[in-house]
Amino acid sequence: MRQFFHNPAFRLAIGVLLLAITPACSKRSGAGGSDSNIDYWTCTMHPSVHAKDPGKCPICSMDLVPVMKRAGGASSPTPAATPTNQSSAKGDEMKGMQGMGNMPGMPGMKGSEVKGAEEKPGEFVVPVERQQQIGVSFATVEMKPLSHSIRAVGRVVPETQRVWRVVSRTAAYVQELGVNAPGELVKKNQVLMKLYSPELLTTQRELIDLLRSRDGT
Repeated sequence: MRQFFHNPAFRLAIGVLLLAITPACSKRSGAGGSDSNIDYWTCTMHPSVHAKDPGKCPICSMDLVPVMKRAGGASSPTPAATPTNQSSAKGDEMKGMQGMGNMPGMPGMKGSEVKGAEEKPGEFVVPVERQQQIGVSFATVEMKPLSHSIRAVGRVVPETQRVWRVVSRTAAYVQELGVNAPGELVKKNQVLMKLYSPELLTTQRELIDLLRSRDGT
């Protein structure tokens, strides 16, 4: 057996046999991989990528997926609009879209429920089941003010730099007491006592007169 391996004629025969088998395998694989119903290959994340053969996306390196041809496209003449032709065209269209079940859709694509609507060239239909799996949602475009509210817990305190305390020391008479006995309940903003001071009243009137003369009123 070793003598056959060392024989140059035997090696040459094996090489010719391998060269003859390789083109045949490539032709078979090429014929089996191509499909006449495939229009082009595209990327699910970048629909702008169009390729004639399967491969990788040049942008994200994801596997390209096939996009099937639609029946009655612009490349072939449209037959007369008869009931028979309409039913056959619908059947061909549904057959061509069976290969799109594994292709993720993008927001804004038309669903398979819109069968009678006219489609523009380059568009393809994604089934409703597939849209639900990938979470496609639709919304009406509208203009609204962008606002965001935050609810938090805080404490409001007065600004100390704008608070002035005036303490006037003068003789006065107590006219009325708001609290008469020790331990009596005092409410917020309750008047504790009313004072009458002739000296303070006179000084207050003088201050008011000076302010009015300054303002010219």
